[in-house]
Amino acid sequence: MVSGISASAAGLYQSYQRMASAAHAIASGGRLEEPDVLSAVIDLRRASHAARANAGVLRSQSKTLGTLLDILA
Repeated sequence: MVSGISASAAGLYQSYQRMASAAHAIASGGRLEEPDVLSAVIDLRRASHAARANAGVLRSQSKTLGTLLDILA
């Protein structure tokens, strides 16, 4: 359980790093039609979805751990 929480937290951190990198590429790029900027927009959306997924897993693991502790107490 703890390794799952650690993996989800690491995935969340990596997603935020990817989002920051993509946002920087978008801000420093030119028009949206340019391939580099368009690719950065896609990367931003992918990182956003990954962050949401990792946050959901983390939330579920935390809830499960809380339930287990309540049962054992």
